[in-house]
Amino acid sequence: MKAARFEAVHELKDRYPITWLVCIAKVSRSGYYKWRKAQRFRMARQQRDQIIKEHIMAIHHSRPFYGYPRITVALKKEDREGKSFDDQRGKDTKSDNPFIGRPKTTFKSVEEERDYLKAQVEYLKKRYPNLHGEDGF
Repeated sequence: MKAARFEAVHELKDRYPITWLVCIAKVSRSGYYKWRKAQRFRMARQQRDQIIKEHIMAIHHSRPFYGYPRITVALKKEDREGKSFDDQRGKDTKSDNPFIGRPKTTFKSVEEERDYLKAQVEYLKKRYPNLHGEDGF
């Protein structure tokens, strides 16, 4: 698995050059740096998942007949009481996660999409007049 190779590169990076290690591990250097940058997000998610798991297990031990719908309601009830551990996957804001962009623009018709793209081209021409020389876009 690639994660194991990235971890091996990370452990040995102080003793050997990164370029050698990524070549030996057969991973890209950019992939290694991307993995390293995303490591803090993985750790935060693991911690959050562990907290949620502990609360789910506590609810299950106190009420073993609860299924997932009742456990979800119980978790949300505890969240309203001030214990914030609701599952926030996919709800990260742009400041929390740099890998999440804006949602895809949807159009009702082809004409609407065409007008939108024309406006984008005009904006780019104004913003970057020398981008493509005299030919423009």
